[in-house]
Amino acid sequence: MRSLRVTAVLDGPSAGIAGNAFMLDGPLSWVEAVTGDYPPLSREKIPDIPLPLGRWDCDGQWGWMCSAAHYEVVSYSALEIRRKPSDREYARLTRDRKNHHALGPYKARDLVVETELIPEVWWDVVVTDRDWFDRLLAGVTHLGARRAVGLGRVRGWQVTEGPEHGWQDRPFTAPCRPPYWHPAWKVQVDAH
Repeated sequence: MRSLRVTAVLDGPSAGIAGNAFMLDGPLSWVEAVTGDYPPLSREKIPDIPLPLGRWDCDGQWGWMCSAAHYEVVSYSALEIRRKPSDREYARLTRDRKNHHALGPYKARDLVVETELIPEVWWDVVVTDRDWFDRLLAGVTHLGARRAVGLGRVRGWQVTEGPEHGWQDRPFTAPCRPPYWHPAWKVQVDAH
């Protein structure tokens, strides 16, 4: 196992990175899930996607040895985009042969997306298989939200030696491994 510092050099503005822990194991597990042979996700069960990262275990929970994202925001801005409606969704709402894009819950909308200019994002990780890790990293082409409009594009990756315990700079609360959004990872918290 090797401790590495992984740096993503971004090509322009991004959305959804600033203000979040944003772990690298999420995008890596997505690349592994779409390129590997895994059962589809369901609401009840989700397969653990193997990654070439070290694992930590604590009180019955486990996760990947990957720090939260570190970055410096140079500036904030906003991007106006048009959310185009899906004709397939409209077909379910009407019997007309024509779809009226100004009606219904799927109508076209103008959205304002908050963006941030972050030149570099870096993580500290513990890697168990460097070749596999490099293959997964090459498959991560965007970071954050709204990649369809070009936000968060990764220009390149830099991998160097990192501090031995740098991966511990992460939240250790549940959910503690990807996919972080899945309902199966949610736990009951007893608030006093």
